[in-house]
Amino acid sequence: MDVYIGPWVPPSMRIGVVGAGVMGRNHARVVHQSRNTLIGIVDPVLEGAREVARLHGTEAYGSLEELLDGPVAPEAVIVATPTETHGDLVLRALDAGLHVLVEKPIATDIPTARRMVDAAKDARRTLAVGHIERHNPVVAFAKKALAEGRFGKPITLSTRRVSNLPGRIRDVGCVLDIGIHDIDVLDHLAGGPPKRVFSVGGNHAAKGGLEDHANLLLDYGHVKGAVEVNWLTPRKVRKLALTCDEAFVECDYIEQVAEVSRTTFGALDPGDLYQVPVQTHLERIELIKEEPLRRELDDFVDACASGRPALADGEVGLQALAVAFAALRSLSSGRPEEPELLEVA
Repeated sequence: MDVYIGPWVPPSMRIGVVGAGVMGRNHARVVHQSRNTLIGIVDPVLEGAREVARLHGTEAYGSLEELLDGPVAPEAVIVATPTETHGDLVLRALDAGLHVLVEKPIATDIPTARRMVDAAKDARRTLAVGHIERHNPVVAFAKKALAEGRFGKPITLSTRRVSNLPGRIRDVGCVLDIGIHDIDVLDHLAGGPPKRVFSVGGNHAAKGGLEDHANLLLDYGHVKGAVEVNWLTPRKVRKLALTCDEAFVECDYIEQVAEVSRTTFGALDPGDLYQVPVQTHLERIELIKEEPLRRELDDFVDACASGRPALADGEVGLQALAVAFAALRSLSSGRPEEPELLEVA
């Protein structure tokens, strides 16, 4: 007899959010709206923590240690603080026995990221990294369709992520801030990191000399990738394109829509190149819209409960960071560069 067990429901956890900035506020909102318990907001600027805490009916703390000493013990924390603080906060949280979801990029350097990954393994705790586009339904669609061969063999994977200069970014340029999203998406679709990376770009208007525009070419061997990223375009664009030998697919991250184009050719009259007998067939696939941040949280909590790796685990964050650094080295050297990954200790 078939037994209906209902839809999958993620487990619940007691979660604290470290950081009351833009991303911390959004993580707090999503935790509060979920089945999980938001037990506190941590920020050294206590008034900022109190403001977010008041919105969601929880406690405010000035440090991670204060959260740990609070009346309700956390099982996990989400770290959404400036990148240079990630290593110390994540290592302290893991040492306290907590599962951790840390915003991207995972760290400011490869050795620190490696220590974070190794510490999570030693502690047998989940370490997830906020590569949120892996959780976008349109990326999940592209991954599944490519695996099933629905579009034939992939030839090139390309992305465009452009918009105005965000005032909130202070510590990294556009490659590490937003370009790393698409580096990770292409790694995900290609099944691993590229062999080498070549990039061009520079600084047009951003303060501090950080790059505000870049174009990256990624050589995966069996498929080629391209990433366009900048803070200069007056229009916000977030798109992924797949050129395959049987179809061209354009995915919109924001609208969560995929358009699949295929062509058929009739008999060509070489004396009439104006009337080329080409028919284009366009299929528009509108996915069920879901907030990627919520899907990321559900995946993280389920990974903590089940012991499986998160979709974007620490190794994924380390890999994306290594590719991004190769892109930055290429910007300086003018040559293709290979990603440098430190082996597991």
